[in-house]
Amino acid sequence: MVNAVPADASSSASVNIAVTAIEHTSSETIKFILSGDVSIVTRPCYCRELFAITGVPYFLTENETGVLYCAARCFLAEKQAALYLNRAEHSYYQLTLKLTKKGYTAQEYVPALDYLVHTGVLDDARFAGAWLYTRHLSKSEGYARLFAELRKRGVAAVTAKAALADFLSETDESMLCQEALEKLLRKGYQGDKLFRALQRKGFPFSMIKHCIARLCGVQADCS
Repeated sequence: MVNAVPADASSSASVNIAVTAIEHTSSETIKFILSGDVSIVTRPCYCRELFAITGVPYFLTENETGVLYCAARCFLAEKQAALYLNRAEHSYYQLTLKLTKKGYTAQEYVPALDYLVHTGVLDDARFAGAWLYTRHLSKSEGYARLFAELRKRGVAAVTAKAALADFLSETDESMLCQEALEKLLRKGYQGDKLFRALQRKGFPFSMIKHCIARLCGVQADCS
């Protein structure tokens, strides 16, 4: 037996397929046992259209076969997404890209990702916090750059702003600017090139001026 239809199965499979038994394997999953010794495990939320089945054997219409196929693919997409999340936090948007590359359609992965959001397994706010922490380990960047990078990863503006507020409540942005400045000086950046590099890192004009003035007041000329 298998727990889902093959990835390349047609959604318009033969209308002669019959459901021979239905089992609720848990409060969250349901198994459809089909003719031909095939079983499909999925979640009720992915196949509500099939709840009208009251007796077996039940011969599926072409539309119902398509619904069952899609429900099985949703469950597979969910499991694939969960594997990615077990390895590292991902944003909703990042998972849509990865699942698309795996051959899943929006009709299949959107219900799966929405389910993971509903259960708390997928959380863009948690992803944003984890990403900011990891980013800080290797880079010193300002609010503007960090906000832009989170948005590129599909994090909503309001979520990105909240994550940055939490991050910068514990990490002073001016200290990040100072760290970035010191790294650039060690690399030989000076004058306008130094200033532009700090701007690209997302630090505001006034903060850059203050950091340069403070550092260059105690070190060699930065010009």
